[in-house]
Amino acid sequence: MKVLSDLIWKDMECQIDNFIAENKDKIIVLDWILIPKTKYFNISDINILVQSDFNSRMNRAIVRDSIDEKKFKEREQATLDFTKNQFHFIIQNDDLEQTRKRVKEMYDESIIFW
Repeated sequence: MKVLSDLIWKDMECQIDNFIAENKDKIIVLDWILIPKTKYFNISDINILVQSDFNSRMNRAIVRDSIDEKKFKEREQATLDFTKNQFHFIIQNDDLEQTRKRVKEMYDESIIFW
């Protein structure tokens, strides 16, 4: 993964920078597990952590990615650990209605003030 990242990161960063520059008047959402390791995390107006319990993540990944439990557990070991206080908002994404409610609360608390 590191070799792949080293090969493509500069080009990706350039494309993201260009996209942001061309869309300064718009809300931009970067949905990317590695964003806390990039400059974009620190320059973002709002950082949101979406999390769910292990079984929910596993069941979703098995269906979505057509993988088995063993492959999911391998993938899970490679994920990043996050410090929750790095984020402005946290969404617990285990129940769709609760997730929708939390997104609405976040919107009301933050974006409306821009």
